[in-house]
Amino acid sequence: MGLTLAGIKAADAAGKDAWLELLGRRLGTAELRLLPAGSLRWTQRERQQVDGDETEWRVRADSRLEAALRRAEAEAFVISEEGVLRQLGLVGAVSLRLSDLAARRADEVLTSLHAVGAARSTQGRERWRVRKLQERFETESFIADDYELRRLPKQ
Repeated sequence: MGLTLAGIKAADAAGKDAWLELLGRRLGTAELRLLPAGSLRWTQRERQQVDGDETEWRVRADSRLEAALRRAEAEAFVISEEGVLRQLGLVGAVSLRLSDLAARRADEVLTSLHAVGAARSTQGRERWRVRKLQERFETESFIADDYELRRLPKQ
């Protein structure tokens, strides 16, 4: 991180744009997840006593359940760009509009909400051309600008 920031700082205006574009492409596909319980190994060290520190550490009985629920809630909204692209590939049309995608079930709504971003991603650009349309559309779940996604010929 330090080298990246130093490189950005030392670059001229065009160089800074190039650095930030590259950094954006690399971080744009990053995904953070909690590791499953038991996958980390902690080494045991003797606890150093700090003068005046009389804190008594206790693990609450329900803390594991709370952590599991938080992880499940977070994973419910993790959307894989590859998964969205796979869903779009199942649609047989050469050209489709965002407003044409089904948006009745939660997974369909999430696919619709992430379709444009996935199609504009590094992998998506190889398969789809995206064009913003002048219309807006409304579903029971959201209101959005409409886009046309045109499938590129296989190379």
